[in-house]
Amino acid sequence: VVKMKGWVLAVVMLIITNTAALPNHHKHFPNHKQVEYVKTLASYEVVTPRRVMSDGTFLTHHLPHHHHHHNHNHHTRDKRHVQELELHYVIPLDGHDHHVTLRPNKRFLAPHAVVERLRKGSLLQGGSEVEVVGRLPSCHYHGFVRNHTSSRVAISACHGLTGFINTDHDEYLIEPVRDHPQTAPGEAESAHDNPHPHVVYKRSALPTPGEHVCSTPDAHEQALHAREEWEAAHRRLPAEEEVKRKRRRRRRKRSVSVERNVEVTVVADKKMVDFYSNEDINTYILTVMNMVSSVYHDASIGNAVNIYVVRIMLLEDPQYEEEVDISHNADDTLRSFCHWQQMINPGNETHPYHHDVAVLITRYNICSRVTDRCATLGVSEIAGMCQPLRSCNVNEDTGLQIAYTIAHELGHNFGMNHDGPQNGCESHLGSTQHVMSPHLTNDAIPVTWSNCSRHEITHFLDKDWGSCLEDEPPQVEYSFPQLPPGAMYDADHQCRLSFGSAATHCAGIEGTERVCQTLWCHLDNRCITRMEPAAEGTQCGKHKWCASGQCVTIGERPAAIHGNWGSWSSWSSCSRSCGAGVSNAHRHCDNPAPANGGKYCTGDRRKYRVCNTQECPENGVSFRAIQCSQHNQQPYKGEHHNWLPVMFDHSPCQLDCKPDNEFYSVKLRDTVVDGTPCKPGTRDMCIHGVCKRVACDWSIEGAAQEDRCGLCHGDGTQCVTTRGVFNVTRSSGYVSAVTFPRLARNVKVRELRDAANYLALRDNATGRYFLNGNWIIQWSGEYSADGTMMYYTRDGEAEELFLPGPVKRPLTLMLLFQTENPGLAWEYTLPQHDVTYTPTFTWLHSDWS
Repeated sequence: VVKMKGWVLAVVMLIITNTAALPNHHKHFPNHKQVEYVKTLASYEVVTPRRVMSDGTFLTHHLPHHHHHHNHNHHTRDKRHVQELELHYVIPLDGHDHHVTLRPNKRFLAPHAVVERLRKGSLLQGGSEVEVVGRLPSCHYHGFVRNHTSSRVAISACHGLTGFINTDHDEYLIEPVRDHPQTAPGEAESAHDNPHPHVVYKRSALPTPGEHVCSTPDAHEQALHAREEWEAAHRRLPAEEEVKRKRRRRRRKRSVSVERNVEVTVVADKKMVDFYSNEDINTYILTVMNMVSSVYHDASIGNAVNIYVVRIMLLEDPQYEEEVDISHNADDTLRSFCHWQQMINPGNETHPYHHDVAVLITRYNICSRVTDRCATLGVSEIAGMCQPLRSCNVNEDTGLQIAYTIAHELGHNFGMNHDGPQNGCESHLGSTQHVMSPHLTNDAIPVTWSNCSRHEITHFLDKDWGSCLEDEPPQVEYSFPQLPPGAMYDADHQCRLSFGSAATHCAGIEGTERVCQTLWCHLDNRCITRMEPAAEGTQCGKHKWCASGQCVTIGERPAAIHGNWGSWSSWSSCSRSCGAGVSNAHRHCDNPAPANGGKYCTGDRRKYRVCNTQECPENGVSFRAIQCSQHNQQPYKGEHHNWLPVMFDHSPCQLDCKPDNEFYSVKLRDTVVDGTPCKPGTRDMCIHGVCKRVACDWSIEGAAQEDRCGLCHGDGTQCVTTRGVFNVTRSSGYVSAVTFPRLARNVKVRELRDAANYLALRDNATGRYFLNGNWIIQWSGEYSADGTMMYYTRDGEAEELFLPGPVKRPLTLMLLFQTENPGLAWEYTLPQHDVTYTPTFTWLHSDWS
């Protein structure tokens, strides 16, 4: 079930029960909580991973491994150094040994990352204990399975092996059997080489969210529209704030792939702290976030996105739970948490604890109002990323599979919609399932991003809505466990995590290998399931484990392949037949495409050039007006209108239009067609939804400039400027102010002070009005005066008029008097071939360099 209210999205689960009698396999698990968790799994396998050399030779059964951070200033590394950083494990999956190769996850933990234990006393009064973990030896890794070309692995080797393993066909979770004698404190050193059993299960063994229900079908579009309005309001900053903002960052070009760094604060509530009181909750949270990081490193997302943990906050005292107002109500909890995270987030983006998004993990069984069943798994603010009050989400902890919930909710923060009929992408595509499916089914097939999700996050970033993600935390190497989650957290453990400490794995309901499809758990003399597979790496047979829903043997695969751009396509047709349009060429990250955890390409996805620069026929309507008129035959609120163009300073590349003879405007399209003018008096035009500067030689973002005479690369000596002020203070009706002669350029008119009068323009010979004539006042916009384009701006009572020229026939400026005239300044230039012009020079004083 999915709920969208106030642009909030919730993901829910469905619990299915089976009362068949099951063998008591959970007796092999010393830890009571793990017993309860594995009971919730439909199936699982207990395996014994082993650490090996790169050639597969047995090394030891001691699995934990940590590494120290390396200096990132040393960019070159020899092959031997890379091999020293690699870890190799053999993990039985589905009865077959799988050789897993791991490397430190270098883009995961910020160097100044901290764990804060919030105890008695206000947070602002120092009621917390802080531990810096960013520079400690780390144990978190990403990697691949040999002989599986599309595999992806995220493992934490802190106290065993915990994480997920995606093979070519299946997805597994792995975790160690807790409190096993090998890991018990005080054991002799020789015990460290005893085999340490791990639980491996497929995601199909986990409970599955239920049916997709949207109580507010248009909420996604409403959320995007609200974000548009928020961006427009925040782009109109005071001058001082605007300068500060530009110093912090520069606006990115569209159609450019750049690395984005999502700095995350993870908050665990009191129920989480209590549930993991006898375990290392820090390692558990980091293991989950390492899995999330791996999902966002998958090439199918089409962008380079890094997930950095900057802060973990553990709410150990109940007062904080009350302060945040965490409860079973998912919507209220999200609303309260979003306000709280904004309050505790340092305002300075350079602060080491500043976050871009906050993630709450709770053990409450949260409920969405759209359903009577408490089946909600997560809830988030749609398109809230980089909005201080809305960059947040809430997630229910159900075990390692919470990594997929967090990845899904972060996707909504990035403006992604659910995959389904509403966006044209199915929840499944062949042998893969999509992250933004409204629910994860009991298939154990690998999870990737759909084409729609890739388009939506790319659109979100191209609109510059992810500007807070452009700062780069200092590089730091941080590693995760080598084995998949199912090898670290067995089926009993997964059942306990999902259904409580009394749950155990219900292993007898189906064959051993079916654990890779559905994890069944035993609780209260019945078998229950969430219709999800056991975690990647769950044992499903001798020398076999679950991998993406299948019980497979361990194999190999090639090393990581970093993506590289393919060839440019041919240039597209021009967007306009005259008046300067745009043509583009594109390329894909497919030469080769990133694989096996390789990096996505960075750089230009598209390139543009201006085309068809010849002038359009006189008396033609503007290009923006043509686009508005294309909606004349489409009913708006049940009626047809003749739409006229309107352009606003804060959104010049949005198609806003007004009905003729009406006084309201409507956004008819998110973006205008490429080549639409966007800044009066310039060649600047909209390209891919952004107003781009176009130089006088038609180069995009070029340096060429027109001089005051309108000549490209000119020196300003080929014309003369005429200026004046119309200062008749009182009159009535239309009064002539000045006539602009034929061939006049750079015609500029402005009121010296705001006044309730109106500028008007008419043909000097015929008396025909082109602007504000016959007592009809027009909106700000671009208009044609018999082929001469003019740009009229009215902001309150302040008016300006600009005609780049050349003026094709004499035009007379009129002033429609309504009140006293404070003065009307005007100027224009005329070509003079025999004029002698002496340039003027001035001294500019600057600091010594």
